[in-house]
Amino acid sequence: MSYPTDLRQIILNFPQQFSEGLSKAQDFKLGSQYENIMVFGMGGSAWPAEILDSWLNHFKKDYIIDVSRTYSLPPRILPKTLAVFSSYSGNTEEPLSVYQEAKAASLPLAAITSNGRLKEQCQKDNTPLIEIPSGLVPRMATGYLFTALAKIISQAIPNSIDQSLMSLINNLSKDLKPQELETQGKEL
Repeated sequence: MSYPTDLRQIILNFPQQFSEGLSKAQDFKLGSQYENIMVFGMGGSAWPAEILDSWLNHFKKDYIIDVSRTYSLPPRILPKTLAVFSSYSGNTEEPLSVYQEAKAASLPLAAITSNGRLKEQCQKDNTPLIEIPSGLVPRMATGYLFTALAKIISQAIPNSIDQSLMSLINNLSKDLKPQELETQGKEL
């Protein structure tokens, strides 16, 4: 898909990212189940994890998505933790560095990216990967990153994101109406 360079048009197209993102992630498969999720990313590639964590807490889900924005693994990783690497470009230094460290520590891995060295590394290592469309700045790809992570969590943690929550995510494509908000903004 080719994306417009016009920021207004990108914002108007934003709701489509939720249904498109779920479609892009439909074939994603994890081989195991986990109890904890740790997302490694920076900036616009990391904050969708925090948004998803807050959203799931609204539905009284009793686990936490930890987000790390560093070059190395934390000193202690809880057992049954899935390490998820989120880099929209696929070339962000911090998650690439931690990926190598996590791989060396034999942690279970998954990733979300549009391209770059992270994609290449995942393909080389057979790491489960959700590839999202390229051509946006990371903060404008929030819907893709959010839905990809939701798909990973729905498989990683049993009973975490059921079909009703996935339907809510999918419906954001219809429920979010940036054109109406733009009209309200102009009225203000």
